[in-house]
Amino acid sequence: MKKIFLILVSVCLFNAISYGEEVQEVLRMVQEKVKAVNSYKADFILKIDSPTGEMLMKGNILFKREDKLKMEINMPNLPNATQLTVSDGKTMWQYLPFLKVASRVDLADLKKEFGDAYFAYAKEDISRPLKEAKEGSIKYLGKEKFGDKECFVLEAEPKRDYPRDVPFSRFKVWIDADSGLERKVVFYNDEGKELLIRSYENVFINTPLEDREFEFSPPEGTEIIEMTEETKAYIKREVGVSPQPSLFPEVSPNP
Repeated sequence: MKKIFLILVSVCLFNAISYGEEVQEVLRMVQEKVKAVNSYKADFILKIDSPTGEMLMKGNILFKREDKLKMEINMPNLPNATQLTVSDGKTMWQYLPFLKVASRVDLADLKKEFGDAYFAYAKEDISRPLKEAKEGSIKYLGKEKFGDKECFVLEAEPKRDYPRDVPFSRFKVWIDADSGLERKVVFYNDEGKELLIRSYENVFINTPLEDREFEFSPPEGTEIIEMTEETKAYIKREVGVSPQPSLFPEVSPNP
């Protein structure tokens, strides 16, 4: 049961797709902006509309190339339900202090088998703002302000309903025109109802982050669960990846 609870993933995979000139140009600009981002930190809010009511999560995220991540998630209505995710680029830990359990995933092993697709499990990375997009479905809607930032607004169909029992039919994403980072994403159902809203604030880019920020040692008495093989099976079964996919949609002219 604990292993099921520990598998919290986001799809971050792309294949080559073809778009019109306007979308191509926006994607190129975003790609160029993201290349200049070597680190960031941000606060985030996640709201989920569920059959039992709204679920609210808050947290913060630190990221440093290559592949270093630290993310803490809290649920205000459940003060003990904290989750900490830490990756030094080689190993990812997910620590649940209220259960006194930590999972370990060997990222080097995942990358060896799946190539860049291991990001499907490894992290939430706002430098991949179109990570949930279905091939060929991205539309450019124009520019809007989010807070004090001018953003590109794009709409797309999800790669598939994720999780499988959640009826997402489309989503809109606000991408910072200066940095290329995701600032907000909203998922909708067929009726246009907002089912999930994820937004970021207090975003600091290329701020100095020490490597020790991404180190983790399980506290004494913590049960450690090795999740590498389970993660491989999950990626193959649920995410449905192919070996060595691209992490960002390639832009090519329409035939």
